[in-house]
Amino acid sequence: MQTKNLRFIAAICLIGTASPALPTLIADDLSASQTVIVISPKTKVFASDKPIGDAPPGSILHYTKTNEKWLMVPRFQGWVNIEDVLPVESAVKHFDKVIAEKPTAEAYHHRGLVQMQFEEYQQALADFDQSIKLGNSTPQIYINRGNALQEMGEVQRAVADFTQAIKLNPTLGRAYDNRSAALAELGFYKESLADSNEAIKLDPSYPEAYNNRGVTYTHQKDYAKAVADFNKAIELFPKYADAYANRGIARKESGDAVAAVADYEAALTFLPDSPSLNNELAWILATTPDTKVRNPKRAVELAEASVVATERKDGKFLDCLAAAYAASERFDQAVKTAIEAVKVLGTTEEGKEASDRLELYRGKKPFVETMN
Repeated sequence: MQTKNLRFIAAICLIGTASPALPTLIADDLSASQTVIVISPKTKVFASDKPIGDAPPGSILHYTKTNEKWLMVPRFQGWVNIEDVLPVESAVKHFDKVIAEKPTAEAYHHRGLVQMQFEEYQQALADFDQSIKLGNSTPQIYINRGNALQEMGEVQRAVADFTQAIKLNPTLGRAYDNRSAALAELGFYKESLADSNEAIKLDPSYPEAYNNRGVTYTHQKDYAKAVADFNKAIELFPKYADAYANRGIARKESGDAVAAVADYEAALTFLPDSPSLNNELAWILATTPDTKVRNPKRAVELAEASVVATERKDGKFLDCLAAAYAASERFDQAVKTAIEAVKVLGTTEEGKEASDRLELYRGKKPFVETMN
């Protein structure tokens, strides 16, 4: 089977210092990725005409639709004014200019947050380091630097930064939650659950904490508790695509492929262009022994979309496409694609598994997973 792509959510922590204002944006200036950073010190989130909360400067917001000068942000279940934000695509150049004129800790922190959106983790880490050097000693900077370190694979250093954030503010639930995810990645599940429990105690309405605890329970094969936590995360955030996908994994691992597919379909309604979600659903549809679920034609469509989106550079996605071709009895294409997957995956465990499947396809046989 392919490695489970469980989704821990490392929450970015925000700072409350304003960035220099820019001219009002117009529709043509909106983000291609539908992602913006807040630059106004007085940004409000509205439901209808009533303010329901604040979005501090440095907030990274993902929006789903526009209405004149307003952006719908599902995470807040409300609208923010377009005049208060800047598309992430132009934000690095903006902060380059700000830093050239006046290099402040806040400007470096904000630029680092934007760099994280483009997976430029080394640059983000350099910006967070510089922010700390210039006097930023807030827990938020350590949380964000910890996120960058974790993305770079330096998980123990990330734990140290999350621990420093907790020392600076022991009531900050996000610090415990992020440390929980890092500890689970290191295999310290007991300690991870303790941090998740503390995060939920500090903020019972924080969906990411339930999601992350659910992921840890999934690693422990405690699927009932995992599903309960994903249910709570979705209750708090009804458009939480990652929680749907994680619940799908837990349900699949417990043997309920029908419910797993329903969860992935729900996740895709919120993130329809996600290569990983397309790939994971394609894998189930192509390899499940459950005939009520198996759908080789749709599996091929989803897997081909994932491979195209990643320019045939992701070996797992190629492996999935090969399995989908084999499920459709297109064995020549399955063999060709599996050879490509093995070449990309190399000598890893996933590469060995893909190589074993290649031999099945050469024998005109599809790969079918064993039910738990």
